Amino acid sequence: MECPICKGKTFVRDSEEDAWKPCECRIKKDTEDLLDLKIKNTFIPKHYTKYTLESYKKLVRPDDLEKNQEQLMIMEKIVDNPRLFLDNYRVLWIWGSDSNSGHTTFAVMAGLALIDSGYKVRFVEMQALVNNFTNFDTKEQFFGDLSRYDVYIIDDAFDSTRTAVSDGYGRVQLFQFINSAFNNDKYFIMTSNIPLNSISSTDDNKYEQCRIILQRSILSLEFSGTLFLDNTKDVFKDVTKIKRTPI
Repeated sequence: MECPICKGKTFVRDSEEDAWKPCECRIKKDTEDLLDLKIKNTFIPKHYTKYTLESYKKLVRPDDLEKNQEQLMIMEKIVDNPRLFLDNYRVLWIWGSDSNSGHTTFAVMAGLALIDSGYKVRFVEMQALVNNFTNFDTKEQFFGDLSRYDVYIIDDAFDSTRTAVSDGYGRVQLFQFINSAFNNDKYFIMTSNIPLNSISSTDDNKYEQCRIILQRSILSLEFSGTLFLDNTKDVFKDVTKIKRTPI
C-alpha cells in the first residue's frame, strides 16, 4: 500500500529547513529491516519469532494454562523488562517433561526482548554446540564468533533424548565453555526436558560441575502441557508485526 504522505517516494520536503528528509514510512521500514537483520544474526529459527505470550494462551488447554499461570506472569515481566532477568540471574532454565510445551518458544520470546534492549543474542542447539567441540576445522571460528554475543539460547540443554556427549573430551569442553562464559559475564537461556538439579553422568563428574556453575544464579521455570498447533493459522491470521523498540 502506497504511503499517503510521500506517495511512495520515501522522502518528503521539509519547507521550514528547505530540505528533503526521509518519510516516516522509510524510517519505520529501515528500523524494521535493521531488527530483522539483528534477529537473522541470532540464528533463531524464523518460525519461532511469530509467537507471543498472547498467542501461546490460545494454543494450550485451559487447565494447562492455569497450571502455568505463575510461570507466565514471570515470563511477562521478563519480556516487558529483560533487566529483571539480567540484574538478578545469569541463567534462565525453561524446562518441562511434556513434549511440545513451548519451551523453545518462551526462550525465543525472552531472547527477542533482549535484542530489543540492545543485547546480542545467539541461538544454538545443544547438539550443534557439542559437535563443534570436535569439529577442529571450524572450532576456532565458531567459538570466536560465539564470544561476540552477550546471551546464549541453548536449546535442548542436557536433554539426553536429543543430545549425545559421547566422550570425556566433549564433556570437559562443555564444562570449560560454560565456566568461561560465566567468567566473561555471559548469560544463558536454556531449554530442557529435565530440571537442572537432575543433570548427572555415570562416566565422570563434568556434568555435575556444569550443574554447580549454572546453579550459582538461576531462575528455573517449569511449563507443562502440550501446544496444539493445528489451529495456528486461525491464531495468527490477524496478527500484525510486533512493534519493537528501535535499537
